[in-house]
Amino acid sequence: MELAHSLLLNEDALAQITEAKRPVFIFEWLRFLDKVLVAANKVDVKEKQKKLVEQLTGLISSAPGPPTRKLLAKNLATLYSIGDTFTVFQTLDKCNDIIKSKDDTPAYLPTKLAAVACVGAFYEKMGRMLGSSFPDTINNLLKALKSAESQGRGEILLSLQKVLSGLGGAAASCHRDIYKNARSLLTDRSMAVRCVVAKCLLELQNEAVFMWTTELENMATLCFKALEGSNYGVRVAVAKLLGTVMATALMPKQAAVMRQNVKRATLEEVLELMATGFLRGGSGFLKSGGEMLKGGGSVSREVRVGVTQAYVVFVTTLGGQWLERNFATFLSHVLDLVSHPRATQTHVEAVYSRRCVSFMLRATLGGLLGEKAQIAAGKEICQAISKQMRAVGKEDGGEISRFRALQRDLLVLHLSDLIRMAFMAATDHSNQLRMAGLQALEDIIKKFASVPEPEFPGHVILEQYQANVGAALRPAFSPDTPSDITAKACQVCSTWIGSGVVSDLNDLRRVHNLLVSSLDKVQAGKGSSSQLYSESATTMEKLAVLKAWAEVYVVAMKIKKEAESKPAKPVRSGDDDEDEEDLGADVLPPDSLIMLVQPELPSLSRLWLAMLRDYALLTLPAEFSSQLPPDGGAFYTPETIDTARLHYRSSWAPVLHAVALWLSSTGFGAGEEKEDATSAPSKAPALPQGAPSTTKTVEESVKDRMHLMLGVSIEFLCFPRPEEPIEHVMSCLQALCTLLESPCAKTHIAEDQLLAVELLNVLHRLLLTRDPPAVQLQVTAVVQETIRAAQDHLQRQKTSKGKEEEGEKDSQPSQGEGGDTGELVPGKSLVFAAMELLVFILVRHLPQLNTRVRESPSHAPLRPQRLPEESARLVANTVSILAELPSLCSPAGSMTILPTVLFLITGVLRETAVKTSDKSVPVPVSAALQGIKTIITSPLARVESIQTQWTSLVRSSLASVLEYSQPDESRPDMDEVSMLTAITLFLLSASNELVGVTVLQKGCMDRFRNGLNSSDPGVQARCYQLLLSVFQHSSRALSTPYIHALAPLMVEKLKAVERSRPGTAAELQAVQEGIRVLENLVGMGEEQNRVQLLALLVPTLISYLLDENAISSAPQVSKGLHDFALQNLMRIGPLYPAAFKIVIGAAPELKTRLESAIRANQASSKAKAAARQAQPTVQAAPTIKLKTSFF
Repeated sequence: MELAHSLLLNEDALAQITEAKRPVFIFEWLRFLDKVLVAANKVDVKEKQKKLVEQLTGLISSAPGPPTRKLLAKNLATLYSIGDTFTVFQTLDKCNDIIKSKDDTPAYLPTKLAAVACVGAFYEKMGRMLGSSFPDTINNLLKALKSAESQGRGEILLSLQKVLSGLGGAAASCHRDIYKNARSLLTDRSMAVRCVVAKCLLELQNEAVFMWTTELENMATLCFKALEGSNYGVRVAVAKLLGTVMATALMPKQAAVMRQNVKRATLEEVLELMATGFLRGGSGFLKSGGEMLKGGGSVSREVRVGVTQAYVVFVTTLGGQWLERNFATFLSHVLDLVSHPRATQTHVEAVYSRRCVSFMLRATLGGLLGEKAQIAAGKEICQAISKQMRAVGKEDGGEISRFRALQRDLLVLHLSDLIRMAFMAATDHSNQLRMAGLQALEDIIKKFASVPEPEFPGHVILEQYQANVGAALRPAFSPDTPSDITAKACQVCSTWIGSGVVSDLNDLRRVHNLLVSSLDKVQAGKGSSSQLYSESATTMEKLAVLKAWAEVYVVAMKIKKEAESKPAKPVRSGDDDEDEEDLGADVLPPDSLIMLVQPELPSLSRLWLAMLRDYALLTLPAEFSSQLPPDGGAFYTPETIDTARLHYRSSWAPVLHAVALWLSSTGFGAGEEKEDATSAPSKAPALPQGAPSTTKTVEESVKDRMHLMLGVSIEFLCFPRPEEPIEHVMSCLQALCTLLESPCAKTHIAEDQLLAVELLNVLHRLLLTRDPPAVQLQVTAVVQETIRAAQDHLQRQKTSKGKEEEGEKDSQPSQGEGGDTGELVPGKSLVFAAMELLVFILVRHLPQLNTRVRESPSHAPLRPQRLPEESARLVANTVSILAELPSLCSPAGSMTILPTVLFLITGVLRETAVKTSDKSVPVPVSAALQGIKTIITSPLARVESIQTQWTSLVRSSLASVLEYSQPDESRPDMDEVSMLTAITLFLLSASNELVGVTVLQKGCMDRFRNGLNSSDPGVQARCYQLLLSVFQHSSRALSTPYIHALAPLMVEKLKAVERSRPGTAAELQAVQEGIRVLENLVGMGEEQNRVQLLALLVPTLISYLLDENAISSAPQVSKGLHDFALQNLMRIGPLYPAAFKIVIGAAPELKTRLESAIRANQASSKAKAAARQAQPTVQAAPTIKLKTSFF
């Protein structure tokens, strides 16, 4: 291809290559020519122009393809514009002759198209230089247009656009002809032709005044018709044409106005024309009127979207200043569009119209107006909204208003009709109708179970329909009922029992008995039921029964757990007990549901385990099919294995959760196994091969069950199918969490570390595919239980090894992950797997923690902001787990992960320490502070072998916190209190040797100084509290520098209160906290320095006292400060009598002021006591209350 890089076509090289490669060679030459012609010397071009023109014109007849044709036309036009134009008319005539040719064969078509492209390029490049030859050329093109096929029409129109662009107003004599020929093609069947026609007419309207004056309505109608059945490209092109024409009609170009006496269209006329397209589409008046009489005539979406885009082009062309001046008119017009009956004939059309109007406003207001104009436009929109709201009548009934206040759907008003409809359908003879009725009943229970009863507080609205629900369910459990209906009825039963609606024990027992009767069928075993229906239907029914029982058991255990976690109620008097009976007579005891389920648990647990074994076998890959039991499983036969898989897939998750709860509550059922084996052997179903027999030991049974539960869970979580509901994922994670709460499961998973690592890797993969915060929270719960299991196991190991090697100090440090080298092996290390998962969660919710993101050139630093509630809980849980990871490592191993852990925890502190309106501490901040404390106070601080690294890590972490807490304009919402708390934690938890370095000490003092000087009284109060804990530190070497540096500033701030007394309760609290710090400093001082310290405190307190005449008129806060100061003075005096007398005696004015305040206080106390004695005694209420009203 290098041979093609020459100014002239290398004909020798072209002749040598094969026929197939010649077009490529020519195309490469034209590409090179396109680049070199512009930069070439004009003299060189003129020398070779004749030969070059011959070669290029020769290529016209070589049937070039579209890209070659485009380059050929461009190069020819460029050549003539750079070089001599002597032969341009000959070339133009040659092109015209080719266009006039009568040859319509497909082989000649590329030649014609190339000639058309060259003509367009000539006029676009040279324009009026071609003289008066354009009428013949244009007429020639228009004649060819009439007989051309779609590709030819498109190329001719594109050429005409270029001709118009090059000639400008000089081609005015041909404008009408071009318009007449082009407008009919706006509705061409080819979408590409429609696009090119729109572009051609867009170019034409720049000079053709008639298009936006006399032909304006016709243009609008043509554009509306062109949008019928259009694609995206046509809509964009036609919308640009329509919007530009309308904008030009409203505000004509100055040159056109000067040239002709142009009548300008009004804004109302233009908007009315465009509204016609939006509401009626491209049909004429008679057609649309007839369709309206018939009741149809909806506008197609393509037309409505196209007109919407035209509105945007219209406003964009007119500009932001026009929109700012005419926004009220435009907004009123847009709202009229969306409220017109033609735009809202159906709900779908109404929604579509609203979205179109929203797009108009968003695209124009957001892109054209400045900030002030947007605010003004926002006010206009608010006024329009309020006007519409006032127009809505207030004729809603009281009942509707009441339920609207409860933010519930208005269907609640028709709840009795819904229940009746579901009841009638569920008890019908048609099986399909029964299924639909039961499904409707289940939906009603789910939607309305929590809706309160307005007339009876403390009750729900569904309580009155308990009898209806029971009656609707009972027929579904008859022996001759199809299995699918019984299965659905079991599902409704579990939903009803678990909803919490049933308040009467007898009603609960009736529904429970239905499930008990269905359980008898399951216990009868495989093959024993009457074969009215297929084996697959029987499997579905039995699995539905077990699933329903599992859901009921899960709800029962949840209620029991909540009841146990509530504090015990205090003993009440007899009257209170009577009131309690009146209020809660219909409330079920919390253990009533579990008491109903308990008798069935022995058989249910066996059935659930058998079902899980079946499910585990059925989920095996196809290559293990030979290992499946030949007789089938507990609830399926080999013939129905394919359909059984679907039934198991929809039922296994609640059963897994229920089995996990049962195993956890019974110690893996070890004690019940023998009882169950001897109690009712005849009722147990036929178990498949591999089921645990009674000959197994307890340890083997526990191990098998553990492997079964973990195997099912991990297999599902490895790759949950997209169609699996999120409830299955949650049930699986909850089952794992419940399982790991059991000591047996903790021991098992801790002893098999590779299993724990695999579990964490699977959970990490799950997080990559599942976004809901609830799933992520449950994942962190499973991780936390796994880490706790490993911690307990490591502690047991250390205890046993400590007993064996008592007295040997060197035996302990190597225990834990990392050993002596500190290496954590990926794939084998539990800590490494946990770190991967936890870092993923943190970076997902706080991307700023990722150093690669922060260091990238395109990264814009984000301000810390408050996380959503679920994200905040998730980050807090993650930080809590992170802080526990070093305890799983050996000292060397902990040094491997601690830099990362401390970096993440301090990073979370930096990104989440944000001020809140309610002054509360965000949950992630509390977790980060607790994590810092956990790490600093860990036993690692006492291991000698890592002291150097430990010291460096603690100091660098404190330095990071100091850096993050530095005042910064880019972080105005930073919570200083959280940062000061973190600094205080370092000072109180670490030794002075670690944090007593001069640089760190100075930084800490600066942050406390900033806190004391803060304008926020809440920050000041908290800073005083934290300083008090630092001052009271047991190590004087740590606290003394802070006392010397910060106490003078505190005294100065407290003395200044006399001049500017507190005006709010927060300011008063800050002063009170400061005084408490000073009091503690007095108590901490030595006896010989007591007088000097009191000389600072006592005058400050006395300065807070008010004059006895000013107390009555003083604000409440100022009175509070006076009372606080007086109480403290009266307490300090007896504590340090000698020193107090010396201080008071040195300044008589202090003594006088204090005595005056004491006298005023005593007088006030006497007056209050006299007032209390003067009050008449009120007769006590009768002890016997009338319980019944007779009126």
